Amino acid sequence: MIQKNNDFQREMTLRKAYRYNTDLYIWILVVIFIVLLRIIGIPLNHTLTLGLGLAIIIFAVMLHIQNIKLKRRSVPSILIYIANVLSIGGAFIFIIAIKSRNRDELDLYALINIVNLLIQIVAAIFAFKAARELRKEYLTLI
Repeated sequence: MIQKNNDFQREMTLRKAYRYNTDLYIWILVVIFIVLLRIIGIPLNHTLTLGLGLAIIIFAVMLHIQNIKLKRRSVPSILIYIANVLSIGGAFIFIIAIKSRNRDELDLYALINIVNLLIQIVAAIFAFKAARELRKEYLTLI
C-alpha cells in the first residue's frame, strides 16, 4: 500500500515537472514575442507583459519545487530568478536615469534589458530540453 502511494506521488511529480517545463518555455516565448513586437513598433499594453512576467515567475517557482522533489537540476528556474533580479536592478537604474536625465544610465538600462531577454531565451531552451529529457526518461508516464 505504501509502495503504491509512493509510486503514485512520484508519477504525479513527474507529470507536474513535465507540464511546468513545457508551460514555462511557452510563456517565455510569448513574452519574447511581445517584446519583439514592441521593438518593431507595434503598441501593446505594458501590463500584458507584466502579467505574463508574473505567470513566468509562478511557473518557475512551481517547476523548482517539482525538480527538488525529483532531485533534478532546475536551471530554467534559476535563470528566471536571475532575470527577475536584473529586472529589479534595471527598474532602479531607469528611475535614476529619468530623474537625472542621464543618457548613459538609459543606455545601461537598455543593455540590462537585452541581457535579460537573452537570459530568458536561454531559460526557454533549458526548459524545452528538460521537458524532452523527462519525456525520454519516462515514456510511459507522460
